[in-house]
Amino acid sequence: MANASNSLGTRGLARVDVVMAELEADIACSRKTYNIYTDEQKALFLYLLRFKFLKVKPAAERAAINPRTAQGWVKRMNEDPEWNIYGKLTNKVNRAGSQLQDEHKHFLINLFDEEPQATRKDAVDALTAAFEGFNLKESQVGTFIRNECNLTVKRITRHPKARDSPDTLLKRKVWVEKWSQTDMDYLSNCVFVDESAFDINMRPSTARSEKGTPAVVTTPSTRAVSHTILGAVSAMGVVNIEIGLPNQKPKRTKVDGAA
Repeated sequence: MANASNSLGTRGLARVDVVMAELEADIACSRKTYNIYTDEQKALFLYLLRFKFLKVKPAAERAAINPRTAQGWVKRMNEDPEWNIYGKLTNKVNRAGSQLQDEHKHFLINLFDEEPQATRKDAVDALTAAFEGFNLKESQVGTFIRNECNLTVKRITRHPKARDSPDTLLKRKVWVEKWSQTDMDYLSNCVFVDESAFDINMRPSTARSEKGTPAVVTTPSTRAVSHTILGAVSAMGVVNIEIGLPNQKPKRTKVDGAA
């Protein structure tokens, strides 16, 4: 400790004294709710311990650190000189391993693939039934689902059952095989047509409001007239675009060769 003081020199130590005095004043003015100590508190504690030769308890109190915690730090520094006091203090050696492993991850992913609307309780019940001795809470399983399985809750998109039925999949396959034998090329001789509707009441589906109160957004009316945009595009650009006005009968265009 004496060598540390001598290596700084008189001017250097005086400057450190001033900085640490300011740091101590800042720490004394701050209010802490949890015993999560900052690097500044740890630096002040080490300064008082090694340069001012205070005992552990008074040094800890001046740095606003629990004396028991500081005593544990000093004991660990004496036992392991390589230990970094500024590192995250976690007891990784004595901590029990998590019950949730890769096998549980694959199980949960398969569960939500088959039942996307399953709840956390459903997941816990399924894990309990499938794995002997499983006894974690819903909150722990929910965190694992979000962080490890990368599964989040979002607004559902409805698909009709017939969309991916065997009959529909077969028809798609036949269609692709048929047109693959022609000169059809998406990038040179195809035009794509689609439509989209809008009205003056359209707004984003989400908004912010005070907790416990509804998010109210003012619109011109309860109901609004819908307008339709019909567009035709190709790889070269927009071919044509029209707006369908309300209460207007659609135009019927006869295609050459059509019956």
